[in-house]
Amino acid sequence: RTMLTTGNWLDISVKNEVISEKPILSYWFCTASAWLFGLNEFALRLPTILAGILIALLTCFICGRMYGDSSGFLSGYIVSTMIFFVYISHEVSIDALLTLFYLITMIFLYVGYFEHNRANWKIYLFYIFLAISVMLKGPVAILLVGLTGLFLIIKKRNPKIIWEIKPISGIIIIIILASPWFIYESMHAKFAYDFFVNQNITRFTGI
Repeated sequence: RTMLTTGNWLDISVKNEVISEKPILSYWFCTASAWLFGLNEFALRLPTILAGILIALLTCFICGRMYGDSSGFLSGYIVSTMIFFVYISHEVSIDALLTLFYLITMIFLYVGYFEHNRANWKIYLFYIFLAISVMLKGPVAILLVGLTGLFLIIKKRNPKIIWEIKPISGIIIIIILASPWFIYESMHAKFAYDFFVNQNITRFTGI
């Protein structure tokens, strides 16, 4: 509501108090939907509902590509009938959106490198969607993707993969796409410490 009434889509604030729990992107999805359909429950839930549908379809796609059509269909069916997944795909929260963009990120990691064990142009899309995930969740998204990638590298027993997936180009892409808003928002005195330390490090480690 604040974004719609003030026209300021860069700050996350309620009653002039800066909110630093999450980055901006999930708020942009909800605000854009409310701008199109009005400020109502349908509009606010729509981004997560669409994310849930896309997660099920993309699960079918990637598992089908990796293991065959029957496995792809079964995987999508299992995901779409999980009670908690159905729940988070209806509420107004970041979880379904983050899951969607994390899934897309990993799909492009697979088709951009691991499908044929060599990098192609799709590896750059992997980094683009990783940057989008950072805009949804913060730096912890990089850690989650990094842990998955590390597991795959250990499984392949090939440390050269780290350089073959073009990490320098990836870092540049992430910095260009994700850093401007964080730099801007860090101009608020309380944002940087609360977001990066309290909301990421301490919450991730369970402190």
